[in-house]
Amino acid sequence: MTSTSLTLLAVARWSLIFATLPATAAASVDPASQTGGANVSVTSPYETGAAESAVGRECLGHFKGRVHALIVSGLCRDPHLADTQKDSLEMLRAFLAGPCRVCPSRITVLDAEPSGPFAGEAQATSRSMVEELARLREVLAPDDLFILYYKGQANAVFETLRFNLAGPDLTHVELAAALKHIDSRMLVVIDSPNSGLAIASLAGAGRIIVTSARGDQPYYTRLSEYLVPALSDPASDGDGDGRVSFLDAYRTAVIAIDELFESQGELKTESALIEDDGDGIPTHQPWRVVENAYDGAAAARLFLVPVAAGHAGEKADGT
Repeated sequence: MTSTSLTLLAVARWSLIFATLPATAAASVDPASQTGGANVSVTSPYETGAAESAVGRECLGHFKGRVHALIVSGLCRDPHLADTQKDSLEMLRAFLAGPCRVCPSRITVLDAEPSGPFAGEAQATSRSMVEELARLREVLAPDDLFILYYKGQANAVFETLRFNLAGPDLTHVELAAALKHIDSRMLVVIDSPNSGLAIASLAGAGRIIVTSARGDQPYYTRLSEYLVPALSDPASDGDGDGRVSFLDAYRTAVIAIDELFESQGELKTESALIEDDGDGIPTHQPWRVVENAYDGAAAARLFLVPVAAGHAGEKADGT
């Protein structure tokens, strides 16, 4: 059976699962999904069907909410890697403001380097991140989509992930507390070493959480180098429906990274994880999990690029 056939079979299984999913979903785990932190049990986003209807409107091009994005560029001391980080995040911002038609005023960038890649942007500190999240909490509505994207250094101290920003670090516990009362749908991507430690604390109903590494992987990660380009690459459309879902892009990035390590004959030091069923237990490659493959269902229905509709120049969020 070809890889395309396997992908189509996986999508068909997700569609069936999504339609018949019980109120209490069993956890999905694959061999690479250890986060390095304690798991928590939270309500599944599919219990009430609210997540399905919200994402479904977007699939049909009837997305009624607005998109807000916070892009955070953490510290990066290696000049070469800093350039790569800059390129990935600049491409992400251009993708959101361009094909995604997100109003530029709703895209905020924080940069930990005072003279870093995003000249003129506010500096990324633990305080500025918390303050920006507090501001967004007041403006985000349940139908909105909030995207939080972090790329940069981080390290683990006693099972606590610490985002390396200008000044004191921000811990994943503090980040979870800042996100706790944001009621909108959420896409959180953390591209840093040890990032899997944050999953259990960040997971919840209506949230898609992606990390570039397990909690026990402390080395440099390169998820953004593959994920961001895949978001706008038609070749990422793994199920052949003519659109690139977030799961399509994630799958493209994960396979490319896995193949990179294999081709170089190196020990794999980064295993990206996705958690989107709200149980706090992530999966590395959800399309390969045959039983209880709940992770990936929400990501498969999230399309950041809206269906062409309305007048020329109309933003996806209605502005």
